[in-house]
Amino acid sequence: MDKLIILAIQTEDGFFVKDHRQDGDYAEKYQVSSLKGYFFDGVQAKPTFSPLWLKIATKPTRIHILQNQSNINHRFELIDKSLESDKFPLVFAREAVAEPGECTYSSWIWKSEFQHFQSLYEEKSDPQPTIEVDQEFEFRIILVVDNIKEYADFSFSRAAGRYESDGKINVTAKSITHQVIDKIIFPEPILPSKPCSLSSKETYGIIREYIKNNINPKAAEITSDYDFCFTVKKKVKLAKPYTHKWENKKDNGKSYRPPRINQKFVENRNVEVFEMTHAESKYQGYTVIEGFRGDNQDDLKKNIDTYLEELINYINVPLMECSCCNGVGVLEEAKK
Repeated sequence: MDKLIILAIQTEDGFFVKDHRQDGDYAEKYQVSSLKGYFFDGVQAKPTFSPLWLKIATKPTRIHILQNQSNINHRFELIDKSLESDKFPLVFAREAVAEPGECTYSSWIWKSEFQHFQSLYEEKSDPQPTIEVDQEFEFRIILVVDNIKEYADFSFSRAAGRYESDGKINVTAKSITHQVIDKIIFPEPILPSKPCSLSSKETYGIIREYIKNNINPKAAEITSDYDFCFTVKKKVKLAKPYTHKWENKKDNGKSYRPPRINQKFVENRNVEVFEMTHAESKYQGYTVIEGFRGDNQDDLKKNIDTYLEELINYINVPLMECSCCNGVGVLEEAKK
């Protein structure tokens, strides 16, 4: 068994530990600690907020794993016990009536002189208790800190793809970007306490999804809703509503006889109050939204929550034209 090299962060109340092999591509692909099956001085390590890092109370003096042993007492037992007789014994020793198959994965094959018993018997064996196998290890303390803060869950919904049918996914801590120098200097459990950010595209997706889920349709409407551009317009109630009339004409521009007149009662005008695109698209003059930033993961989450709340409150305030100035100014509509 190869020597196990454990990377450790020492804190006031224990050690964060990680298998040194779980770096690079392995860590990206398998977000589960390979130390889960090990016992540290007889106790298994506890999970932490960082999936590849576990926590133990003290520096270990012994590490072991539990190993299964091969089953024993292999035999064929009579399925229907009521048939037991001199002709049909309760048990046949496996080696007495069968021989192993040619391939290592083949089950045992009944010998020709006993094959007429095969349908009446089933193969059985007895398990043995697991045994403790000591693991040679090296314990490397790579960092000493007072404590490591356990950060709250980080999750925001966004569209999974270009179309509604693609469903939704959550933007989690895995999407958070850290400064290169911090990633070089600090191991993963320390990074949530360092400055961090989300990409412009992830930020766009979070804002878009939040507005769609929380917009007040009486106060505003989304007029462009794509994975590359997004626009919201405020509905401003007119001081003097009016009826708009127009005539439907033939393809050649001539009127029907009699004329076909349509009309619509207009009580709002639309005013653009928010628009955005993201850095990967930079679509046709739309404002490129900057990625959310924070001094640490909690601060990043707080900044996102604050921005979304303030933005939706701004969008959802009902407005109406001022009747005194004939719509030159607007007022907040009185709450009913």
